[in-house]
Amino acid sequence: MKASPTRAEKKGSTGEKTLYCSFCGKSQHEVKKLIAGPSVFVCDEC
Repeated sequence: MKASPTRAEKKGSTGEKTLYCSFCGKSQHEVKKLIAGPSVFVCDEC
């Protein structure tokens, strides 16, 4: 499964990127850990 750049990273109003799990879609703020791979992000729950 390949993550789309628009879903994996979205810029917030402050210019910071919010990262999302490529599998379940949860944001970095909803999980304990988000592990970055070459083109994907995986949360601790997946």
